[in-house]
Amino acid sequence: MNMLRAELLEQPIYTCQAHVFQINPETKKSWLPCAKDPVNVSFYYDSHRNFYRIISVDDVTSKLILNTIVTPNMAFTKTSNKFTQFTDVKAGTVYGLGFGSENELNKFMDQFKEVKELTRASLRSNGSDSKDAAHSPAEVRSSTANGQEGAASPQLPSGSNSPSATFATPEAQLKYENDRLKIALAQSSANAKKWEAELQVLKNNNARLTAALQESTANVEEWKRQLQTYKEENGRLKKQTVNGGAAAADTEEAQKKIELLEIEKNKKAKEIEKLQTDLAQLSRNLEEQTVQLKNLEDENTRLKTKIEHLERSSKLDSEKDQLRQLHTQMESRLEEMGKLSVRVKTIINRV
Repeated sequence: MNMLRAELLEQPIYTCQAHVFQINPETKKSWLPCAKDPVNVSFYYDSHRNFYRIISVDDVTSKLILNTIVTPNMAFTKTSNKFTQFTDVKAGTVYGLGFGSENELNKFMDQFKEVKELTRASLRSNGSDSKDAAHSPAEVRSSTANGQEGAASPQLPSGSNSPSATFATPEAQLKYENDRLKIALAQSSANAKKWEAELQVLKNNNARLTAALQESTANVEEWKRQLQTYKEENGRLKKQTVNGGAAAADTEEAQKKIELLEIEKNKKAKEIEKLQTDLAQLSRNLEEQTVQLKNLEDENTRLKTKIEHLERSSKLDSEKDQLRQLHTQMESRLEEMGKLSVRVKTIINRV
């Protein structure tokens, strides 16, 4: 457990979304997409080993796409307003990142420059450039130039996926799986906090909707009874006026009373119409809350599938127990939200 806490200290300091590509190793002139959809690309800082990494994981397949250590000689080359590329010397390949806008690309480049300067300052303070010093800037530029040849306008062939990682030793395989599990666990914890906050918001909204529906129902029923009473009184007075059985003074008084009842009836009718409009709005709000609940359930199902996949590929029992506990808590909260939604629907149906 202490080892798990120490490993989880490596947290993302910046995250953005981008399409990730890898240079075609055969032609060096086209790009192969590493994932079907945009994925999270994050800068991680390892406080124990004192270095930064660029990490990206495919949320659908849980596949590790990028795991590049930032070095002082590392460089990103901006080839268009929304595209940049860099060379991973250790992996021996070139990666490309496509962003949704130029502003997002500029933010990423600014963050990279800051991380690069921090890496350079850290190496200076240690009095050594570590193993990365063996790669001169000329070598990095040469490697980048080879990867850039013909790649300024990336081609995106459909159905292409990046090749699966291969490992020389079982220890390397285990470390790879451990890194994947750490990232998934950190994301699961963040999602759990987000869902807990959304659950509380839904609870508050449902409580307000329930109170408003109950109050509106009581008001509508009361006003319906009053309106029926006014109608009956109005009919009785009209009948007396038509028959002419009452005295002239009584007739005039009855006519005034009829007019007052008519005014009151119209007023109540408008109030009932307004309440019906409010009830319709409350019903629409409840439908929106139900859609949000369904989306959370779908997200929970996807997370459950990811967790099951990670449990089959990892032997870290302590981390499995934490994931199972997190999943059990999320199922309990979703079940509670489901019961709350059913109760609100029952109130609306009664109305």
